[in-house]
Amino acid sequence: QLKSVNVPIIGINCSLPQERGFNAAVRIDDKQGSELAARHLMTLGHRDIAYIRTDREVTLHFSVAGRFESFMACCEANGITPRELVTDENENNISKVVTQLLSLDRMPTAIACQEDGIAIPLLFQLERSGFTVPNDISIIGYDDSAYAHDIGLTTIRQTPVEMARTAAHMALDLIDKKEIDEPFKTFPAQLIVRSTTARLRH
Repeated sequence: QLKSVNVPIIGINCSLPQERGFNAAVRIDDKQGSELAARHLMTLGHRDIAYIRTDREVTLHFSVAGRFESFMACCEANGITPRELVTDENENNISKVVTQLLSLDRMPTAIACQEDGIAIPLLFQLERSGFTVPNDISIIGYDDSAYAHDIGLTTIRQTPVEMARTAAHMALDLIDKKEIDEPFKTFPAQLIVRSTTARLRH
């Protein structure tokens, strides 16, 4: 509808922006970010890995599927098949995930989370259950959210402010009929290593 009235359309972290008629778009490289997380855990010697995600059927954001699929593909390319658990950010459901973990025949040595909103409450729940992070189990998040630094969460950093700023400049340029050098821009992710991941203890 916006396209029909000649209004510039800028996408932020959306799928297939060119095919969907966007004039420009910015996005994070979720594939690269997930591969960074997977390789970090594997480099530390972890092979018994779990991945916790939200339900893709009820999540609209395409990044959710991209992060999960890229993480799994990177691990499987190295002979590792992570165990998959599904939750949401509700604290009670995080408790249920911990119960699921405790009911496994063996605990994973490392857990990758779709986002920090899962990783942070999971960290506290595991510690309340008697586990020490990272001595007993390593945890890595995704997003580098506001509290990640404070609790020492190893995570994948995005640059939402820079992405939004770039999108705003693109919108102004399009309004002024200026040509954009790179209308569809992908921002790299960055591995931020803190204190919740460690080398596997034999």
